[in-house]
Amino acid sequence: MRRILSCLGLLVALSGCASTGEPQRLVREATVGLLPFLERHDARHETLVRRGAPSRRATLVGSETMLDLRQVAVMPDGRSLWLAPDGSGFTFDEGLLVATRGVGNDFMSSDLSQLRALLRSGRDGTAERFHSLLNGEGRIVLRSYVCSVTISGLTAREDCAGLTENFINIYQISPGTGRVLSSRQKAGRGVWQFGPIAAQGAAMPRVKETP
Repeated sequence: MRRILSCLGLLVALSGCASTGEPQRLVREATVGLLPFLERHDARHETLVRRGAPSRRATLVGSETMLDLRQVAVMPDGRSLWLAPDGSGFTFDEGLLVATRGVGNDFMSSDLSQLRALLRSGRDGTAERFHSLLNGEGRIVLRSYVCSVTISGLTAREDCAGLTENFINIYQISPGTGRVLSSRQKAGRGVWQFGPIAAQGAAMPRVKETP
């Protein structure tokens, strides 16, 4: 946010220094382009807050970005959909992040079935994970990773290696079920820290499966 504000201040200063109308117009257009990033807000999030939807905190590691996620719904397959105040979305399956929307280089979908099986059983092992990502050109690309999973007590570590990148995810898991309670997970262009779910006043609706 500080960087955006600094850029905005610089553009305003430049517009005042420009000697002709054309540079001023270009600077004004660039300034307007920054405004959505400063003012993005989704009214649906306010509705979820008023309804007392379950919440969890999401923090983008290495930045000042901290989001109050609210649960939108639980799908028939058990996956839960969460919404941030700026309209970005996160989908979890037993606490594992399987899809994102609006965070950049989004996960369109993920296959984490091998990791989930290891967490449920409480065993170390090797798991492959598969992502379909939306790149900067609006195209979906497929990526695969081979991950080494180690579990020590209620903490699981996933070390993943792919053709273009390596990353490490850390999970705090529930005893017996292996469900992820809180975590540090790679998503999009960054790494996110997800806190535990805080139950609020209203349970979220389950989406019925259509016949």
